[in-house]
Amino acid sequence: MPRLCFILLFLYALSSCAEPTPLQTPYINQSTTSQEPSSASSPSDWITSDIELPETLPETSHVSIPRFSTDENSLLGIQIGSVVEELIRNKGNPINIEKVYEDAFGADVVYYYYEFGSVRLEPWGNDYYVSAVRIDKTGFFGLRGIQVGDSVEAILSKFPDENSGFDTSWNYYFLYGGFDVDEMGYIAYDENNEITAICFRWQYYFYFNIAVEKDKAVELGLGEHNN
Repeated sequence: MPRLCFILLFLYALSSCAEPTPLQTPYINQSTTSQEPSSASSPSDWITSDIELPETLPETSHVSIPRFSTDENSLLGIQIGSVVEELIRNKGNPINIEKVYEDAFGADVVYYYYEFGSVRLEPWGNDYYVSAVRIDKTGFFGLRGIQVGDSVEAILSKFPDENSGFDTSWNYYFLYGGFDVDEMGYIAYDENNEITAICFRWQYYFYFNIAVEKDKAVELGLGEHNN
């Protein structure tokens, strides 16, 4: 009998040491796991969700900063749609004048060059009117205080970002709107994921474009017909 009890105790002890080791949950580094915006679509093969947009947009920017519209219809005091006489009264005679024939008008389009950049004048009846203003020099402030040399981060902080997602065919990240609506704001990327422009449209024909190189503004353009 004592021998039987000893055998039973030995078997019990052996079974208690043979319990399986619990499965280990793989470690996931949450800090490096990428997250796509909930409303953004998947970008193309070379425009990926890993593109890092400027990080310091104000939390209230989505609601407190207005979209671009025709209310912002002048640059350096030059109003889009004004006639050439008003331009000269406002800015004086240009440094240089260039005429370029365009089939769309069957006439010359005229460029007036000033120290800040240029003004495009299109024919209208017997007169010419301002259709676009461009700034390509530093020290001249455009819409919302933006100037050549400003960073992408500084520019985007002055416009709303409603995170409308990527357009994979054009490689645009839409800040708001899209091709199917009257208003849009978007960031254009090249094949190297570098930002080339920040653009805003109202009713398709009225625009404010910011050309970008190496994350800095190099030209500002306001006008009609995407000139």
